Amino acid sequence: PEQDTLARTMPLRALALFTLLALLPSSAAFMLPPPSLAVPATRSAALGRGAPLPLRAARLYPARRSAASGATTWRSLQVQEEDVVLQTATGPMPTRVIRPVAGGRYPAIVFYSEIFQRTAPIIRAASYLAGHGFVVAVPEIYHDTDGAAGWVGEYDDAGADRGNELKKAKEVGSYDSDAAAVVAFLSSHSSSTGKVGSAGFCIGGHLAMRAALQPGVSAAACWYPTDVHSGDGVCFGAAPEEDTLARVPELADRQVELLMIYGRQDPHVDYT
Repeated sequence: PEQDTLARTMPLRALALFTLLALLPSSAAFMLPPPSLAVPATRSAALGRGAPLPLRAARLYPARRSAASGATTWRSLQVQEEDVVLQTATGPMPTRVIRPVAGGRYPAIVFYSEIFQRTAPIIRAASYLAGHGFVVAVPEIYHDTDGAAGWVGEYDDAGADRGNELKKAKEVGSYDSDAAAVVAFLSSHSSSTGKVGSAGFCIGGHLAMRAALQPGVSAAACWYPTDVHSGDGVCFGAAPEEDTLARVPELADRQVELLMIYGRQDPHVDYT
């Protein structure tokens, strides 16, 4: 059966969300309703520009608490998906944008996939975050690598082998210029507050950490980021100034919120 990223990380999602909530104005409070207030999932017509995809209902139901009365109003946030193409230093980058249908402005998240690129579990995870009141952009990380544009790997050995080949074939500078393009896009998006964070799984966790080096990114949640400590993968063959760990002091200088999540029994990324 298909591996579901959400199911595998369920105990940790709320922790990451708290880090990303640092992007929200201090007056905003997002809460989860009790089960009795859950709203049935529904679909409605797509709205917006570009090539809209069908709307999906978020599984979680954010709410705002009135500072004056203390009352909480529960409401379901439906999210809208659309595909856009961002111009980067190395060519066009297909990007899925998922945001609340409800009007207003929301903080934004650059959301990075695993080495398998934009699989169904990754899109579901992005929709989960969007349902909390974020504009989420999911870029295709191998868009500029030969034969990888549009590729989505299976969660098997062949998919892992191909994904690992691709991550080493791409230069660190290309990942960084991609991040700059998507951060600029989100900062100026009509539904964005201008506040931007980053998040991702596996290689995406590492890319989220590197994206946090971009000016304007104020928080990052990194699920089991690979190769940060080994110099392999994203930093394979990199010059010293491209080493991610060596640039961590930059995050401290800018007071970027950084959450790193590792598994005690993860055979690939040792939590120690």
